[in-house]
Amino acid sequence: MEKSTTASGIPYFHHQGPLTADPRAPVLREDFILHEKMAYFNWERIPEWEDDHYSQPGELFKEIMNDSERQRLVENLTAAMTQISGSKRQEINGPQLCHFFRADAGLGNALANGLKTELAQMTSR
Repeated sequence: MEKSTTASGIPYFHHQGPLTADPRAPVLREDFILHEKMAYFNWERIPEWEDDHYSQPGELFKEIMNDSERQRLVENLTAAMTQISGSKRQEINGPQLCHFFRADAGLGNALANGLKTELAQMTSR
């Protein structure tokens, strides 16, 4: 019989099904082999997708939302971001605007205009 080990190196010889108290009972927490298998189950890694956090929200804004939804989104985000006050305002809003620009330039411009932010201030960093 071939000896297998878990990812943490714990040896096990046989694992045909989940560990339960009886056939109709739920899986026990002690079934670390099943938990480990589930942790690595069907995780598809596509390298070009791993660093892309902006395409999907950009497509949502450009292609899926209609004009009134886009306008409502900009109004809601502008209202929320204008409530930030004090010395941390630029420190918080600046990086957030950068994220919105990466998703869609139109969204970033609309928010910058709504916040009355000078884009020159942001690019000088």
